[in-house]
Amino acid sequence: MKKSALVASIVLLMGVSSLANSASTGTITFNGLITDNTCNVDVNGQGSDAIVTLPTVSANQL
Repeated sequence: MKKSALVASIVLLMGVSSLANSASTGTITFNGLITDNTCNVDVNGQGSDAIVTLPTVSANQL
């Protein structure tokens, strides 16, 4: 019985560690094209060189 519990614990720990490893890997690539200016851009008074801060999103929302 103790041997079965030990084996089950080891299998569980191996499974959990692989999930943690998967969660921290990955790449998000943004592709696009910047063309010649067609209009004047002004984002909240920051001018044409603006910073847009996106909200924090959990993995469940992706």
